Amino acid sequence: MNNSILSIPVEILNRIFEHCDGFPQVIALASACKTTHSAWVTSSPTIIWSVANTHIRSFDDALMAVNINSTL
Repeated sequence: MNNSILSIPVEILNRIFEHCDGFPQVIALASACKTTHSAWVTSSPTIIWSVANTHIRSFDDALMAVNINSTL
């Protein structure tokens, strides 16, 4: 049995990304190997949303302000 990160399903890798403590950790994980980079490329919008929503204060308010300004 192969017990390396290469054998982890993409869904689990996405959960690991989503629980990073910030974008520097996300970047480090995405740069670790081809497998984690591929998971990042496939799921980056979801990962960005999760990490930003958790670690950027008032992220929802800022997103609403951007959306309102883009419609003006």
